[in-house]
Amino acid sequence: MNLCRRKNKSTDSFEEWMEEVKDIQEVRKHGDQAFLEQDFETAIHCYSQFIDSRRTVYPSVYARRSLCYLFCNQPDRALYDGMIAQEVFPDWPTAFYLQSVALYIQIKYDHLILLIL
Repeated sequence: MNLCRRKNKSTDSFEEWMEEVKDIQEVRKHGDQAFLEQDFETAIHCYSQFIDSRRTVYPSVYARRSLCYLFCNQPDRALYDGMIAQEVFPDWPTAFYLQSVALYIQIKYDHLILLIL
């Protein structure tokens, strides 16, 4: 009888875990939809929520958030996310591309500031 209770408890916790996984996948999907609708702030929020809730690093989600940061003129954050993606996949061209675009924007911005001063 005790074993049945333990089994039910573990089943419940597994079911709860599965429900959490489904919920967080919905958050990522909502972020993808927001990205498609060019609502980059919402997409950033959703991707951040997904990243914060997972132990595993998903480079594709970091890449998506990096791109959103670029569209929101936040190249420093875009660069950071591109670097995280590259840590997982060192030879991933997308990670290199996102980093190069972020660096280009930063350099361009710094150059404009120097011209103004």
